[in-house]
Amino acid sequence: MRAPSIRVLMIEDDPSDAQILRAALAQGSGLAATVVHAPLLATALRQLASRTFDVILCDLRLPDSTGADTVAKVRARAGRTPVIILTVSDDDAMALRAIQLGAQDYLVKSHVQVYPALLRRAVRYALERKQAELERERLQEQLGQAHRLEAVGRFAGGIAHDFNNFLQIILGFASLIRARDPEDAPLQSDMREIVHAAESAGGMVQQLLAFSRRRPSQPRVFELNRHLAKLTRLIQQLIGSSVALRLALSRQALMIRCDPTGLEQVVMNLCANARDAMPDGGALTLSTRRVALDAPFARAHSWARPGDYVRLSVRDTGAGMDPETAARIFEPFFTTKQLGRGTGLGLAVVYGLVTQHEGLIEIETAVGRGTTFHLYFPRLGAGAAGLDKPPEPEGTTSEQTRRNRQKVLVVDDDAAVGLLCARMLGEEYDTAMATSAQRALELLGDQSYDVLVTDVRMPAMDGFALSEQAVRLRPSLKVLLMTGSLTGELEERARAYPILRKPFTGSGLRAALEGCR
Repeated sequence: MRAPSIRVLMIEDDPSDAQILRAALAQGSGLAATVVHAPLLATALRQLASRTFDVILCDLRLPDSTGADTVAKVRARAGRTPVIILTVSDDDAMALRAIQLGAQDYLVKSHVQVYPALLRRAVRYALERKQAELERERLQEQLGQAHRLEAVGRFAGGIAHDFNNFLQIILGFASLIRARDPEDAPLQSDMREIVHAAESAGGMVQQLLAFSRRRPSQPRVFELNRHLAKLTRLIQQLIGSSVALRLALSRQALMIRCDPTGLEQVVMNLCANARDAMPDGGALTLSTRRVALDAPFARAHSWARPGDYVRLSVRDTGAGMDPETAARIFEPFFTTKQLGRGTGLGLAVVYGLVTQHEGLIEIETAVGRGTTFHLYFPRLGAGAAGLDKPPEPEGTTSEQTRRNRQKVLVVDDDAAVGLLCARMLGEEYDTAMATSAQRALELLGDQSYDVLVTDVRMPAMDGFALSEQAVRLRPSLKVLLMTGSLTGELEERARAYPILRKPFTGSGLRAALEGCR
């Protein structure tokens, strides 16, 4: 095994001392040093201005500088390069001062002459300390980035519920106006624009929830290559005819557990970004393979864990990115596109969805050399449970025949949402409203209802607690939960009930009522 090669700047005016130091570095094994000799401080500073070095050996008594002033001037120009002081004087005070000024070590020349290994050990330790500091800074930066992403995710999840309530009212009443007026009425075109804007805003909220990992997923076990092949036509339509689509899929079956809809969104977002990076055309390649991430790889990439993975790579031949841009691409609302051409959420959503499925993401990019995103998902065996089992439907239309004038109790702390639901259901249902869980329980105590439609997030008592008490009070009562967002804990609790997600339309509400248990 070849010894690592290092570049050493030796600042030493005495030729015989310089020869001793060269010999000390050359003895033994473990280091292969290329030494550049500078007899004056001025010469050394010029060298540091034009070249890079791995370590600096510096005498304290030079013709043009002596003592602590020498250390300070070298340290100021050296940047991150470690400096080792070599002097004839065994002066503890000077040694302490040199260390305070930033030197890594302080050696006496006569000691090095007798024990050459002292110099090699000092150089090796200096390089190891430098590497450890760089690694610590890298990990701190990654930790800070993770904390920033987590904070934005919490913020996104926190505002989603209230924002979806506003969208629910806008979209719901606009849909009612559209349904009431003739298609050729003057307001219809305006209403269409309002509905379109509200639906687009709802899609943005869903992207925020996906980024923050607060949107429930429906994972399934499926074969990745087959799933990607089905997306080929959609991807080609998305990227246009100026970009050539190439598939390099593994011949081996690659089983993963993932939400198919979420994976499609990931792939489409990456392909859309690749298209935008190639305005004059180019090539987009999707490739898959089985990879084993070992312990050395995991140590070099703090986000990785050793194991058997499936890697999906999306590579473009576009403009690429500089390191500063690449470091920020997963931040929500960060975009390099022109104003109005992007929300800055696409890659943030990719990050959220991949990590939600216990996956890993890596980027390779350079200006003028294109960009490749590597997505890693834990690989499953061919006999994994749950293969290609689609989610069970939440209800059937057979209950539509038993819908005649069902009594529905709508509970939402926002009175406008309750009023909207009553307007949406019209005369097909006998609808009552309550703006608190306590009032809903009072109404249920006075008379029976067929269905309870309740918001999940409410003050004093949430929708889950209300549903449990309501069913104990009226065992035959059906329950439909409506919500703008669900956290991981609430998502688990919600599995026992059908869920209607805001914003919804009148037809969506009626369909949910027909299918609720």
